[in-house]
Amino acid sequence: MLIKVRLLFLILFLHSTFIGANEFVLSSEVSLDYPNPVLISHTQDSLIFKYDGWMFAHNVVNPKSMYQAIDLTGLEKDYIQALFFPEKINRLPTWLGKLAQDQSTEFSFTNSLNVEEGSNNPKILAGFNKLNGIGHAYIFDVNSTHHIVFNGKKDKFELIVKNVRKR
Repeated sequence: MLIKVRLLFLILFLHSTFIGANEFVLSSEVSLDYPNPVLISHTQDSLIFKYDGWMFAHNVVNPKSMYQAIDLTGLEKDYIQALFFPEKINRLPTWLGKLAQDQSTEFSFTNSLNVEEGSNNPKILAGFNKLNGIGHAYIFDVNSTHHIVFNGKKDKFELIVKNVRKR
């Protein structure tokens, strides 16, 4: 029985690999179309897509563990929005506004993208720091928020962000 299960898994894996099905299903409502990576790896809570000269990792935002000893449950979406829109910092509790301001400074985005929810795409907030080649994208789904961390060139970051869509 175990051999049959492994064989079925191998057949399904090879089938999806050779057909070129490069759809990463983030949830029942959102997916990401991605180019063929050199390597896909999984850590405890992230899926990592490695390419020649760039990479991105995906994880679902857990408001209980975004920061050690701080539970942001119910505040996580407002907090994330404050990272991109400084005027929203004042709407947060003082201690959380300070944390958002510090995190925003740490990110130091030189370019930001604000993709409003539409018929084909979910709401996305994304920022890229050209100096260090690091980008962060937050994808707001009905039941969760997804976080993409990117390292590489801006055009590849924009490729990933633009390929997030509703299913």
